Amino acid sequence: MTLYEAISVRVSTRSFDGAQLTPEQLGDLGDLCRQLEEEGTQDSPFGNKVRLAIAGSEIGSKPVRMGTYGLIANASGFAVPAVARGGKLSGTMEDVGWTVEKLVLELTARGYATCWIGGVFSRSRSAEVVQAKEDELVPAIIAFGWPADKRKLADRLVTASARARARKPIEEIAFDLAAERSYGPLSDVASDTSSDSVRTTPGGRFEEPWPAVLRAVQEAPSASNKQPWRLVRIRSEKPSGSEPIPSEWFLFLDEDKIYNNGTREVHLQNLDLGIAMRHFQIAAEEKGLAGRWIPVSRLSSGSKDNAALKAALDFGQDRGWTACALWS
Repeated sequence: MTLYEAISVRVSTRSFDGAQLTPEQLGDLGDLCRQLEEEGTQDSPFGNKVRLAIAGSEIGSKPVRMGTYGLIANASGFAVPAVARGGKLSGTMEDVGWTVEKLVLELTARGYATCWIGGVFSRSRSAEVVQAKEDELVPAIIAFGWPADKRKLADRLVTASARARARKPIEEIAFDLAAERSYGPLSDVASDTSSDSVRTTPGGRFEEPWPAVLRAVQEAPSASNKQPWRLVRIRSEKPSGSEPIPSEWFLFLDEDKIYNNGTREVHLQNLDLGIAMRHFQIAAEEKGLAGRWIPVSRLSSGSKDNAALKAALDFGQDRGWTACALWS
């Protein structure tokens, strides 16, 4: 199974069968964590190093516990990330989402069931597992194992309250910065960002292969299933020829400020953006669409003066969204 396929296969699982990990499985997962740490040092969008550790018990040992107070039942193990404290604007949460979601998809491809846990877990116990330093924090953990035949009551209640399978339609998360999908001169867009010239584009109207990329973002997990990501497509000045129309995308956070700032240094909705960024990147690569995420803070002054980019920024900011990164 590829990571792209794993995006559609994976579902949040809170009830596991309690099977314990073999030494070989623990060794494989430890190797995977080290590999992802090295990769993240090179490719994380904001450049923050995320360390990873696995808490698991071998056959014959006591089950591993992480203080989830009944919300997670009988997990075989937990994946624990640590990142240096950097503040809300440093991109630490986004890089945790970016790195750990690849681990989640790798676990899915190996046949494990998983669940992101960002709220209720023992932060002191998880810090011990990853040997977190004083200047590091653990924003979330991943429970994994094999699904139980019957879900626990707490699992059913949490799933129902989060409406876990409900996804916003693509037209609520992705917008096309163009009128009638015209890719002519930029001046008409740059001069007017009203609803007449910048309109929502239903997912079916994006030309292939972009719908597949947007569906991958649509399927990303998020805290309380709030799905806070918003994408605005910018028409490209590059010639398209017979290839798919080249596009740049601005990623914004549609923040629930009370919710996102209620866990001290951990901003779960920023972490959600990192997950969405990873899904976008995996799907884009699968479909042969070149690009990379560039944090807004690292855009050159020339880029920010570009009329189309400015129009996209204005579009998002007029709606109260916070600009995060540009796919280009």
